[in-house]
Amino acid sequence: LGDPRIADALECLSRGMLSQKVAQAVSWHLSSGRTWDQLAAEVIEMAGGADPDVHVFSPVELVAARRFVDEASRRHAIDPVASSAAGSPSVAP
Repeated sequence: LGDPRIADALECLSRGMLSQKVAQAVSWHLSSGRTWDQLAAEVIEMAGGADPDVHVFSPVELVAARRFVDEASRRHAIDPVASSAAGSPSVAP
């Protein structure tokens, strides 16, 4: 089974309660173990190099994603720090 927090994010996305970018940041963080700093550094490289690279996620989107993960972790009694480091959910004691 997958991480229930990703399922929550997708449900919120489908109901218009979460933006696509926030749901994507939640999913990337939880499924691949990317840190919030790594997600903040993600850029879309512009062809030709004339235009500056564009960040995939804005700071506001990352704050919303982090809050979502924290709240969903509490709902599901999952330690967000342990699960992010391991790449899979860990039940909090």
